[in-house]
Amino acid sequence: MKRKILPIIIITALLITSFAYANTATKTMITMLMDGKNVNFNVVKLMLNNKLIDTDVPPVIHNNRTLVPLRAIMENLQADVTWNGEKKEVLVKTEDKSITLNIDKSFAIVNGVKKSLPDNVPAKLINNRTMVPIRFLAEEIGLEVLWDDKTRTVNLNNEPNNTDDNKVIATKPVTSKPVINPPKEEEKGGGVLQAVTVNENVLPEIRIKLTEEVNYQEIILINPTRLVLDLENTTLQLDDPTQLLDNSTMKLPINKAGIKEARVSQFSKEPLITRVVIEMENNLQHSITFDEETNEMVIGFTNYVHNVKAQMFNTKEIVIIEGNNVSNYNVIELDNPKRLVVDVLDAYLDSPDSKYTVNVDGKVVKKLRVSQFQPDHHYKAEDKIVRTVIDIQDNQSYDGYFIEVKGNQLWVHIEGKPYEAMAYIETGWTSSQLIFKGTTVTRYQVNRGVNSNILEVVVPKENLPLEFTSVEINDHMVDNISVEEADDENYNITIELKENVVFEVVEGMNAKDLILELKNTNKYRELLIVIDPGHGGKDGGATSPNLKIKEKDLVLDVSKRLNELLLEAGFRTYMTRTDDTFVELKDRPGVANQLGADLFVSVHANATGKSSINGIENYYYPSEKNPEDNRDNKTLATIFQNTMTTILGANSRRLEGVEAFVVTRETKMPAVLTEMGFLTNPEEEAKLATDAYRQKVAEALFTSIVKYYDEINK
Repeated sequence: MKRKILPIIIITALLITSFAYANTATKTMITMLMDGKNVNFNVVKLMLNNKLIDTDVPPVIHNNRTLVPLRAIMENLQADVTWNGEKKEVLVKTEDKSITLNIDKSFAIVNGVKKSLPDNVPAKLINNRTMVPIRFLAEEIGLEVLWDDKTRTVNLNNEPNNTDDNKVIATKPVTSKPVINPPKEEEKGGGVLQAVTVNENVLPEIRIKLTEEVNYQEIILINPTRLVLDLENTTLQLDDPTQLLDNSTMKLPINKAGIKEARVSQFSKEPLITRVVIEMENNLQHSITFDEETNEMVIGFTNYVHNVKAQMFNTKEIVIIEGNNVSNYNVIELDNPKRLVVDVLDAYLDSPDSKYTVNVDGKVVKKLRVSQFQPDHHYKAEDKIVRTVIDIQDNQSYDGYFIEVKGNQLWVHIEGKPYEAMAYIETGWTSSQLIFKGTTVTRYQVNRGVNSNILEVVVPKENLPLEFTSVEINDHMVDNISVEEADDENYNITIELKENVVFEVVEGMNAKDLILELKNTNKYRELLIVIDPGHGGKDGGATSPNLKIKEKDLVLDVSKRLNELLLEAGFRTYMTRTDDTFVELKDRPGVANQLGADLFVSVHANATGKSSINGIENYYYPSEKNPEDNRDNKTLATIFQNTMTTILGANSRRLEGVEAFVVTRETKMPAVLTEMGFLTNPEEEAKLATDAYRQKVAEALFTSIVKYYDEINK
């Protein structure tokens, strides 16, 4: 349902959040790399036969499904696992199964037979680890999968007691909300089920009228997803017997917020069991209570919005809203300033504070503000609404949006409808595919001049209905793509490649589609540098006595300049903060470890009680203090100290190994904490106040990083 409503003024408090936060006391969210992007994941624990499995990459939730590290499980089960990096293919062999999984493909080959993965959720590479949907393992390897909501633990059992082949206690979307209810401990007497109704005045709620409270067993069945409640010592005797079908079953269509229907039957007479089956589109969170005033068992289903993020899709910016069911929404366009409001109806925000902000700073999207919206006069007071406000960049031309529901995701295409005749897909850190989609078999002409970055493609107009004349990409592969008329019958497509990019025609010299494989040969492209601007938010750091320069602002400015230089050189980067946000000290090395970074640089400015003290300082963790730490931090810090003092013409004040600094001690990769100068020294304070000197500091840090990698790769 999409209701048109009048423009409204949105008044909301903004909450600046760090890269990771706890959704509840038992729920954590971490950032890891997937599909070349930094993605937030909810984390769960993994156990095998009640024994905790320790993995370097934790089990996570992706597209509302639990993904687990394949190798950790298979090694514990003594199965053979073979990885083919070229094909991105994993082969799993057990005593009676041969299973082939391909990353990003929604099917598997089991004993030579192609099988679709549940809900088309594919195996993924997360932090370079193969992660698979737990349900697939349960079905194909014979594992029983149990979920403990209190401890947020997936428990795998390879010796299940359950002998019913149709019964699988499946993993549910892992959240902090109640999902599985144990049978009641206190024995109840016999009961009669008299009616089943749906309360549509609230989020989906099924009410089962009984003569008294009864014991019940709860099961989750899959393919399709069903919640089954077996009411013990209970007779089915409806107040309205005309509701029973010829097969003595009651069916109650619901078709709301992911709930399809409810079915009731006398499942067994010995023992006496009445079965209630609720069919769902996917595993929705639910709770079961008993209303003593009405003698009703109440099954409440709650629709949550779990995550809101911005990313690139086929060269355009999109915002993705993920939840249990996002098909019921409203969209509002507002001006002064320009913003787009997306309300997901009948939903709760899965966040401890009921609001948060995501700072995007993209080409079109400035930031995302997400909150549990209090209904105004456009809604009913009891409506449950998750509101996402998409703030558009100042002075950015905005041509409208295109919105579509993809499973449990709402895709908001901020730059209009996505291209249909062209697809640009990043397939790895150093590779991408550029695809032109023709209507019929076409003879494409592809040419690249000698020592030229220009790639030219000639194609008949009638075979390639292009929707654009120019697309600016400006990533590590392509600068831009432009289209001109070569003549009355043909297009001339010009692709301007970055330096160090080579190409191969995979398909298309005489085919329907033209597929170009692009590869960046830059030696730094595989390296990920985490830049940590010190302090931030409530932690201002030092302040200069004369010009009142705050350390948190200074180091953020220099870090952003360093980030640009690294990106231009081909490095991959991640900044622990990109604005005035407070980030917990332990979270700074934490995110670097989760991302599997190659280098960590914490950027600071110094201060002391003596104004005469000046110069550069670099600190490192003395790895010799920990026999298990094999990092050469001293070499890294020494290169930083020598390079910075030379380029900046500054005093070399201190190079020292220190055990107390969390950011250099807790990181698993080479790390350095650098102090660019003293804010309390008048000369250095004056220099650090200028754009020119800040740029020079960034260049000194950049040169230090390059020298370090050149040094270790000699």
